[in-house]
Amino acid sequence: MELHIDVRDGTIALPNGLRLGPTVPRNRVRADPRLAGATLRTGAPPWLHASFAAGSVAGQPLLATATFCAQQLWSVSLTIRLPDDDDAATKAAHDRLATTMLGRPDATGAAAAWRGLHPLWWHFAWGRVGSLHDAIGGGARLFVDYESQFARGAPRPSADRSVGPGSPAAARPRRPFAAAALRIAARRLEVDQLAGRGAADDARCAVEHDRL
Repeated sequence: MELHIDVRDGTIALPNGLRLGPTVPRNRVRADPRLAGATLRTGAPPWLHASFAAGSVAGQPLLATATFCAQQLWSVSLTIRLPDDDDAATKAAHDRLATTMLGRPDATGAAAAWRGLHPLWWHFAWGRVGSLHDAIGGGARLFVDYESQFARGAPRPSADRSVGPGSPAAARPRRPFAAAALRIAARRLEVDQLAGRGAADDARCAVEHDRL
């Protein structure tokens, strides 16, 4: 089985057969026997990071880290482990793989000063995918971010067509500071109004994600 990211809804089909997506709750993922050997790390409650072997891509091991906030899947990081563990080669492999799956990127970030490894971004109604390199700590990854599913409410439909490979998805401009502050305040109010611990945890996740 090959790695695949569905441009329609962000569902990730991993080579080991596991499927991840913004509508798959944490308890279902943790109960899957393919995550029996996962390494679990907890951040400030209710955040949880699950790292596990996700199969292989072109014969090379694929590592995945799924980040949950309460029951919601917020993001997935994917890394192909090449034999020489070279950042530039890994980043190039990620770039090729993402372009094959998603089409041409619609945004390019600033290059890391010492290596010139430009971040590449693909934006969709359900979130975004980035091919990234950590210039400080080292390492490259594919980053699947479902932020728009929760921190921004319901996913935004494409203006006049489905988003697909090669099509220019609508880029999401950064919110002005004042608008972001108002959104955070509104989220905090929702936390106070929501009934039940689970609902409050989910709303708190939206507050914390807006701070990132």
